[in-house]
Amino acid sequence: MVVTFGLSIVIQNALLQLFSADPRSLDAGTLAIDSVQIGDGIALGTLPLVSGVVSLACTAALQMLFDRTALGARVPRGFR
Repeated sequence: MVVTFGLSIVIQNALLQLFSADPRSLDAGTLAIDSVQIGDGIALGTLPLVSGVVSLACTAALQMLFDRTALGARVPRGFR
């Protein structure tokens, strides 16, 4: 266990040296600053809205995969 902990510290420091710890973001253009108006006083950011829709679509696709395919029938119920 001590070896695993030491190895994790070595790997973490190597990755910090390689990639740096400075946060960076991808350029999303106007998608990052646009918003969608809902009603009178509610504005939702376009990027968070798109991210939420994509994540819900991926979740629904995985659920359908597990429920309706032979692959899903082979996955044990404990892993779903």
